Amino acid sequence: MTISEESFAPYRNLGGVDYLGRSSERLPRENFQRVAEICAKNNFSGLILIGATHTLTDSASLAEYFLEQNVATNVVAVPTNLDGNIRHGYF
Repeated sequence: MTISEESFAPYRNLGGVDYLGRSSERLPRENFQRVAEICAKNNFSGLILIGATHTLTDSASLAEYFLEQNVATNVVAVPTNLDGNIRHGYF
């Protein structure tokens, strides 16, 4: 799927879940190399993963892999979910 201005326009400012979808799948370690290749091919300076506990764990694992493999792409995790069970002192 190619994300374009036209395809995304009806979803602007709605958070993206309706456009991108939602899953509880994990990012398998055997896919890390492919993610690194895609990031390098597209010259990504950063990769943002948005989600809850599985996503946060996957983000940390992917960031460690990128560091070990000298991948220039930064990995950022944004904690959020629909259940409201992620809490911290800044809410």
